[in-house]
Amino acid sequence: MKVDVCILNYNDCDTTSKLASELVGYDAIGHIVIVDNNSTDDSYSVLEKLCLRDNKLTLIRTPRNGGYGYGNNRGIEYLLKNHKSGYIMICNP
Repeated sequence: MKVDVCILNYNDCDTTSKLASELVGYDAIGHIVIVDNNSTDDSYSVLEKLCLRDNKLTLIRTPRNGGYGYGNNRGIEYLLKNHKSGYIMICNP
């Protein structure tokens, strides 16, 4: 069984990009959702370009920065609804 991953990003697209790029190469990883927690910098546009390069990656954006739990819950909801995830790893780069 594969593990899906939720990566929370807020104004740190460099670290998030490095982590996602590393994880995408592992066979044990199923799908990776990157949750941009309403960043105030150019994170969303940078991460959007990254996600276009690999179909294992999805980027979603929250309408507000509701904090760590809020952002992770949005990512988990996405994975459960769209990928029927059995296991989810939460990463906070």
